[in-house]
Amino acid sequence: MELVLLWLVFVGVVAWWASAWGRSVGWAVVGSLVLSPLIWAVVLLVLGRNTEAADGAGSDLMGPIVGSTVCPVCRAPVTLRQRQIDAGCFQCASCGATSDLAAKAKPKAEGPARIRNAGGPDAAADCPGCGAAVPIAFDDAKAGKATCPQCWRNFEIAAG
Repeated sequence: MELVLLWLVFVGVVAWWASAWGRSVGWAVVGSLVLSPLIWAVVLLVLGRNTEAADGAGSDLMGPIVGSTVCPVCRAPVTLRQRQIDAGCFQCASCGATSDLAAKAKPKAEGPARIRNAGGPDAAADCPGCGAAVPIAFDDAKAGKATCPQCWRNFEIAAG
């Protein structure tokens, strides 16, 4: 009984270690349970820290994935996370270029954007930043705010 309890404690330690190093906790738990916590600890040592997770490119530390865009330098697809949206910039994993998300968003109109067909399922408003038609969900209309999926500009909306 004590051996099983000790085994599970070491599985927890290896899982914590994997999380701290930006590695998959699920694989660490499964690997530690099936093989051994000691073997999986050696695997973690060989793999080392996940540098992509350390800078936020591949970890949940940057928040949930909320969209994607294209790098303006190399035209590679880039996955955007919430913290990148909040910061207003992203770094391309392919070429390393840092791009400003707000560079596309130039204000075209003052005041809240008007919702077209506010009661219908195809309610939309024009983004004041890039002019794209932004579908408006009921919760967004109720809150009076929306986010453009093209330029990621947050803007106010009003029924019109």
